[in-house]
Amino acid sequence: MSKWILVLFILGLVCTVFSLIGNFEWLVPWWSAILMVAAVKLLTQIWKREEEGEREKLVGKIQYLEEQLRFK
Repeated sequence: MSKWILVLFILGLVCTVFSLIGNFEWLVPWWSAILMVAAVKLLTQIWKREEEGEREKLVGKIQYLEEQLRFK
Protein backbone atom coordinates (compact mmCIF):
# COMPACT_ATOMS: atom_id res chain seq x y z
CA MET A 1 0.00 0.00 0.00
CA SER A 2 2.70 2.46 0.94
CA LYS A 3 4.54 1.69 -2.30
CA TRP A 4 1.52 2.82 -4.30
CA ILE A 5 1.31 6.01 -2.27
CA LEU A 6 4.97 6.69 -3.00
CA VAL A 7 4.33 6.15 -6.71
CA LEU A 8 1.39 8.56 -6.50
CA PHE A 9 3.58 11.19 -4.84
CA ILE A 10 6.32 10.80 -7.46
CA LEU A 11 3.72 11.14 -10.24
CA GLY A 12 2.51 14.36 -8.66
CA LEU A 13 6.06 15.64 -8.39
CA VAL A 14 6.75 14.82 -12.05
CA CYS A 15 3.54 16.59 -13.07
CA THR A 16 4.59 19.69 -11.13
CA VAL A 17 8.06 19.75 -12.66
CA PHE A 18 6.68 19.35 -16.19
CA SER A 19 4.12 22.09 -15.63
CA LEU A 20 6.84 24.45 -14.33
CA ILE A 21 9.11 23.70 -17.28
CA GLY A 22 6.30 24.17 -19.77
CA ASN A 23 6.24 20.67 -21.21
CA PHE A 24 2.98 18.76 -21.32
CA GLU A 25 0.67 21.73 -20.92
CA TRP A 26 -2.28 19.41 -20.45
CA LEU A 27 -0.96 18.64 -16.95
CA VAL A 28 -2.68 21.25 -14.84
CA PRO A 29 -0.53 22.44 -11.89
CA TRP A 30 -3.49 22.33 -9.52
CA TRP A 31 -4.07 18.65 -10.13
CA SER A 32 -0.43 17.81 -9.56
CA ALA A 33 -0.47 19.73 -6.28
CA ILE A 34 -3.63 17.92 -5.20
CA LEU A 35 -2.01 14.57 -6.07
CA MET A 36 1.07 15.34 -3.97
CA VAL A 37 -0.93 16.58 -0.98
CA ALA A 38 -3.19 13.54 -1.06
CA ALA A 39 -0.21 11.19 -1.31
CA VAL A 40 1.62 12.84 1.59
CA LYS A 41 -1.53 12.73 3.73
CA LEU A 42 -2.08 9.04 3.02
CA LEU A 43 1.58 8.21 3.57
CA THR A 44 1.66 9.92 6.97
CA GLN A 45 -1.50 8.07 8.02
CA ILE A 46 0.02 4.76 7.00
CA TRP A 47 3.24 5.47 8.90
CA LYS A 48 1.28 6.42 12.04
CA ARG A 49 -0.74 3.19 11.88
CA GLU A 50 2.39 1.10 11.34
CA GLU A 51 4.03 2.76 14.35
CA GLU A 52 0.99 2.07 16.51
CA GLY A 53 1.02 -1.54 15.38
CA GLU A 54 4.68 -1.93 16.35
CA ARG A 55 4.01 -0.40 19.76
CA GLU A 56 1.11 -2.75 20.37
CA LYS A 57 3.27 -5.75 19.47
CA LEU A 58 6.02 -4.61 21.84
CA VAL A 59 3.56 -3.99 24.67
CA GLY A 60 2.15 -7.48 24.13
CA LYS A 61 5.62 -9.02 24.25
CA ILE A 62 6.47 -7.11 27.43
CA GLN A 63 3.27 -8.28 29.12
CA TYR A 64 3.96 -11.86 28.05
CA LEU A 65 7.50 -11.75 29.43
CA GLU A 66 6.33 -10.15 32.70
CA GLU A 67 3.81 -12.97 33.14
CA GLN A 68 6.52 -15.54 32.53
CA LEU A 69 8.74 -13.91 35.16
CA ARG A 70 5.90 -13.93 37.71
CA PHE A 71 5.42 -17.69 37.39
CA LYS A 72 9.10 -18.49 37.88
